[in-house]
Amino acid sequence: MESKDVMMLLRHIRHDVMNDMQVIQGYLSMGKSDKVQSKITRVLERYEEERKLMNLNTPHFALWLIGFNAMHTNIRLTYEIDAQDMNLNRIDNELVKQCNQLFEAIEACWDRTQLHEAVVRLKGDKVKHNIEVQIVFERKTDCISVQTLLANYNQENIGLFVNEAGNEYRFVFNNLDV
Repeated sequence: MESKDVMMLLRHIRHDVMNDMQVIQGYLSMGKSDKVQSKITRVLERYEEERKLMNLNTPHFALWLIGFNAMHTNIRLTYEIDAQDMNLNRIDNELVKQCNQLFEAIEACWDRTQLHEAVVRLKGDKVKHNIEVQIVFERKTDCISVQTLLANYNQENIGLFVNEAGNEYRFVFNNLDV
């Protein structure tokens, strides 16, 4: 990551923190303590997910996820991590590569003037020795570029699946020693 990218990421993080603080301040000034509590809970949940992401020992993937919204103006991405006590450093770059390929294919389908929302869920299973990355979009994402990606997908120990509605994708990294 170049210094200009780091600066853009820091600006984005500062913007988000300031936005959260201004919303809380607004609710406080209106005496809406229930809204303040709800907002603080959501902020703390977001930082808890970030902590879990950092503990995966995947610096490239963590930067990719945390910086995604700063780099993509028309996609709001959130994430959920369910992979406790797993060291995924070995597949760090592969996680970024696979997610980038999918998002590039999907972005080719979309009207860039519309805002899209997606959730990335990472789930680890130490018993099965696999990691599942699920990416769920708010609407169908099927188009030629996605169909081409799916048709030509051939990665050893990595499966790519899509649901019938065409809005949910899963990468499953198999045979991991985590």
